[in-house]
Amino acid sequence: MVTSHTRPRKLNSQEIQRIKPPSDQGAVLQIRWPWWLHPAAALLLLAGSTLVLAALSSDEVYRSAWGTPKYLTVDLTLILALGFGAFALAILGVSNISMTPRTSTLSLNPSQLRYLNRTYTILFWLAIFGYAAWTIAGGLGGVSLNNLRAVFDRQLGAISDLKSAARPIAGLTTLTQLAPLCCAVGALLLRMGQGRRGFWLLVALAAARTLLYAERLAILEVVVPIVVIYILTPGVDPKSTHRTFKRKRHAPAVALPLIWALFAASEYTRSWVFYQYTTHQTFPEWVTYRLLGYYSTAYNNSALFALNREGHDLPPYFTIDAFWNAPGISKLFTPPDVPLWWGTVLQQNGNPEYNSVGSFLTSYAELGIIGMLIFWILAGLAVGHIFKRSVEGRLAALLLYSVLYIGILELPRYIYWAQGRFTPGVIALLIFAIKYPRTTSREPAARPWREPRGRQNRTRVASSINKEPSASSGAPGL
Repeated sequence: MVTSHTRPRKLNSQEIQRIKPPSDQGAVLQIRWPWWLHPAAALLLLAGSTLVLAALSSDEVYRSAWGTPKYLTVDLTLILALGFGAFALAILGVSNISMTPRTSTLSLNPSQLRYLNRTYTILFWLAIFGYAAWTIAGGLGGVSLNNLRAVFDRQLGAISDLKSAARPIAGLTTLTQLAPLCCAVGALLLRMGQGRRGFWLLVALAAARTLLYAERLAILEVVVPIVVIYILTPGVDPKSTHRTFKRKRHAPAVALPLIWALFAASEYTRSWVFYQYTTHQTFPEWVTYRLLGYYSTAYNNSALFALNREGHDLPPYFTIDAFWNAPGISKLFTPPDVPLWWGTVLQQNGNPEYNSVGSFLTSYAELGIIGMLIFWILAGLAVGHIFKRSVEGRLAALLLYSVLYIGILELPRYIYWAQGRFTPGVIALLIFAIKYPRTTSREPAARPWREPRGRQNRTRVASSINKEPSASSGAPGL
């Protein structure tokens, strides 16, 4: 017996508009978590695989491919693996969640949705103000069209000249670091049908920052939260079916060539300007070795850092980078010369082009083995707790997790969460969570509208009001 299944009819624009909520109604989104968004899975996929590559690569490979001796000994590899394992086990222990796909619901009542819209507006204009201040400072510092033209023409030293003329201003250009959180909020509102699309301007500004300032992390910081939100939420589009989610489960297979392509595009305007005249490799071969080198040499550099720090009376620096670079700290304390010392060590013993200091062995060198274990256990507990609350449908935790996910991906190279660029978003989210409106009996949470029969759209906006608030709408939930 043959049965036929009719495909659901695509809604027209008027029908889609009817299920998009105005800000005076609540909203409900179904959130579906693929296995690779679990922090432990992401850690094993990237940090675990690159650690194996770094440990198994011989000294000859390090010297020929990346221009540095191998310092990652067996003993240091075991210590590194110990910190890695403590972090991963702490995540799994507190999250108490398997890596199988899970589904949760994010429910916002009208006042909560209005508050989220206001938050987006404030974050957006603060970030724009930060970029405007940076642009004005660059103009006053002597940046001209000739500097920009030199970058686009891929002239040697053009990016360095631009960076020296357009230096960041502490406290003002720091506002640009609100862009990742703003993009996460904007992407979520867009999935709720609120029509917030201005955050794409921040993506464009981050892309310009990456091109002109050679700061790849700037574009990753805004793109990764958007991707995380889009992967988790199907939005109001009726084409977001179970089949679409099944494709999202295999997204890492698509991400690998995409990451390679983005890395190749950025390196084409940076290092390839010089290496095209000095290497016999083709551009694809050179880019592949260089991408692998960014991760392998980061582990190797952390081993070099640990070996050379012994005997030096230096305070912890890279594990608390945000503290030393916070506005006003230099007036209260004298910042240690660790970056200068480390630059000299790397110049004499490694390859300064691969200057990432690493993470696990760096914390071991600065805190000792007991301090390293405590540091990574606490970090794992924090990440695992945030992930658990995100899966439960807590809004603030979901936004924070989308922003900190880049730190898991970049963990082989440095401790992103310890850097000052991560701090503004965390402070903004704490303020957001404190002032987040709770559900009251006068304004209970929204309830998703359901079709009486047939295939239902997986994302519904509130068309009626539930008299009893849902568990996920009462608090932001960090």
